[in-house]
Amino acid sequence: MDLAGGLIQRLRSQSHEVVYWVGLKGGGENEFPDIIFHDHYDAWDGRPAPALASTEFAPASLELISRFHKAESLILTMMNKRFDWMGVDERKHLYYHMLAYWSGVVKKFRPDAIVFTTVPHTVYDYLLYELAKSENIKTVMFRGTLPVTGRLLVCEDFRDGSLLLRSRIKENDGRKFSVSDLSDEWREFYEKQTNPEQDTTPRYLKESRKNFSFLNRIFLKKEAVMTAFKNGTFVEQFLTRATKALKENIRDEYERLQSEADYSKKFVYVPLHYQPESTSSPLGDIFVDQILSVKILSASLPEGWLIYVKEHPSQWFKRGFNFAGSRYRGYYEKISKVKNVRLVPVKTDGYAMMRSSQAVATISGVTGSEALLRQKPVLVFGYPWYQDSPGIFKVEDVNTCSEALKKIKGGFSVNPQKTLNFLKSVDEATIRGYIDGYQQRTC
Repeated sequence: MDLAGGLIQRLRSQSHEVVYWVGLKGGGENEFPDIIFHDHYDAWDGRPAPALASTEFAPASLELISRFHKAESLILTMMNKRFDWMGVDERKHLYYHMLAYWSGVVKKFRPDAIVFTTVPHTVYDYLLYELAKSENIKTVMFRGTLPVTGRLLVCEDFRDGSLLLRSRIKENDGRKFSVSDLSDEWREFYEKQTNPEQDTTPRYLKESRKNFSFLNRIFLKKEAVMTAFKNGTFVEQFLTRATKALKENIRDEYERLQSEADYSKKFVYVPLHYQPESTSSPLGDIFVDQILSVKILSASLPEGWLIYVKEHPSQWFKRGFNFAGSRYRGYYEKISKVKNVRLVPVKTDGYAMMRSSQAVATISGVTGSEALLRQKPVLVFGYPWYQDSPGIFKVEDVNTCSEALKKIKGGFSVNPQKTLNFLKSVDEATIRGYIDGYQQRTC
């Protein structure tokens, strides 16, 4: 029995009735024949749970669709992760189909609470989250604290964050914790980020680079070639790839526009997020459009300052060089044309950029937590787990951004004692655990 099975048994032992379970096949679903099981990938593709396959839920109504207009906008973009090949109309049709199904499920079972193992971000679970909010159904979710793995914050809504963490922050305000007061993992995080001699590259990024190394990519291509031969599609695929090779790809566009960073200038450092992923959708809300955040920064920038934008190191070796929904043709062109914005080479040392910057701007990325420990102010457009930390400026528009940059220009600095107190509060507010096996492997 896997962890989900153990959780179900624990809930039952505390007199909770579990009626519906979404998970991966082979995860112990046969141990609970009385619970409706729904495979995660079936749910993601809009297929019903087998137990409800013959149930006819009413199609989505005008009232229902109108109630979730904002959710629809976010979900259509969220579909870049699995349905990048779909046009807008086909995505809308799938969304309406899912809306009818999950609305029917909620009405049929009327749950008192819905538990999410992480921030809902795979279309169907985000839709279920929005339905729960609309119907005043309690939601519980777990948030990882990357780059520190093995710790989880429990919250009811990712936008509100952890209420327990806020309580701990209030209790610890004014105290003078030392590094020795932190647990081993948080002390290691603190010492690495405050020691310029340490390699602070997150472990998950190191593993990702290893998985997509040159030799591994050669192996993957070899497998693809063998499959193409077996399927009889080798010539067709070869001609398609040869044609693409003659055209500009996403990396070509970026490198054509990039320029080296001038560290003598005052600048805000903006590391782009890997997309599509939960860190920008839904955690970025409208700022899943990262170009919008860059434009707001530009419109708020003090005289003489620049914005240095750098692509995420995983974007190309994970997603390839083809243009796609999250990085469409002309994406970098649009960024480069924004006033006072410069694209810097991907190989540029992000930590050197951080150290030399006046501030770091992010949607909800790891960079923000790392910048705080380097005493750099952070402008946040989304909802990171560290959103309640001192030194954070929440940005929603030009006014809030201008006010933040005005304070930073005026000499605002991050108080290292308050940051240490915040980490102690996180230490106290988190539980030990993993959202998935990947985080456990990269710990």
